[in-house]
Amino acid sequence: MLWPPLAFVIAGPLADKVFRPFLVRGGPLVNTPGWLFGVGTGRGIGLLITILGLLIVLSMVIASQSRHLRFIEEEIPDAMPGETIPVFAHGHADHGH
Repeated sequence: MLWPPLAFVIAGPLADKVFRPFLVRGGPLVNTPGWLFGVGTGRGIGLLITILGLLIVLSMVIASQSRHLRFIEEEIPDAMPGETIPVFAHGHADHGH
C-alpha cells in the first residue's frame, strides 16, 4: 500500500507550511484554537492531528448511518466449524465441472 509512506512524507511539510502559519503570533487562528494549542512553532502538527481526528469521527458518524454496516453481523453469516473453503484454480471456483 502506498498511503502510509505517503502520509509520513506529507505530514511534516503539511504541518509546517500549511498549519503552522495559522498558529504563529499574529496568525489568523491565534484567538480561536490558539488558546487550546498554544502559539508558536510545533503547534501546526497538533492542529493537523486534531483535524484528522475530527475527520475520522465524522466518517464514523456517517458510516454508522449505513444500515448495512450497523447490521453486518446479522447480514453476513459466520463460518461454521468444519466448513471448507472452495479452492480457486486459475481464478475460478471449482464447482465440480
